[in-house]
Amino acid sequence: MVKPDLDGYVLFYVYSIKPVKPNKVSLPTQSEAHVNGYTLFHTNLSKSCSYGTPKSVFEYYKRENDLSYYEVIKKEGKKDRKILFGSLRDPTSRMFQVARLIDSKFKIGETFKKADLYGKLSPSLSNARIIKGTLDILTKEGYLEAHNTTSGRKNTPLELFTKSDKLQKFMADPRSWQKPNGLNIGSVATTSNS
Repeated sequence: MVKPDLDGYVLFYVYSIKPVKPNKVSLPTQSEAHVNGYTLFHTNLSKSCSYGTPKSVFEYYKRENDLSYYEVIKKEGKKDRKILFGSLRDPTSRMFQVARLIDSKFKIGETFKKADLYGKLSPSLSNARIIKGTLDILTKEGYLEAHNTTSGRKNTPLELFTKSDKLQKFMADPRSWQKPNGLNIGSVATTSNS
């Protein structure tokens, strides 16, 4: 039990412990990208400019051997933002999950817009930057085709997409998205007890 001093006050010492931040996954910078097997394969300028703010530049990097992608979003006066999409050959990656949704929900020749994907993806994937980046990459790689049009009374620009044969063939053949060791993702190797 704490007792008061001669003046009738109790003295407390307060210690502050600085919280330890969890380790973050660091993505390669542009200078490190080549070393890690990534190469810049596409650059895109945002189509919208709100209230005089500078437009964003989207740089897309690809590692050819495992079809892994990430993007760097650059905007004047702001810190670069990096988003990792993962490998198109990994069913747990952002890239594969969005591509699988597009393949399962839309037929070849059927048009859809970016907003059509929001309610159909998990909350962790229903992010405008992730969906935009994935659609940009899939379009550049030939899995989707993009069509620009306008909508509404103000003729607001609208980008529509259609699924290509390439995406349907890729998703239909599990061998195209196998692990490097040859086992399909999620498969379990079994041995006979004979």
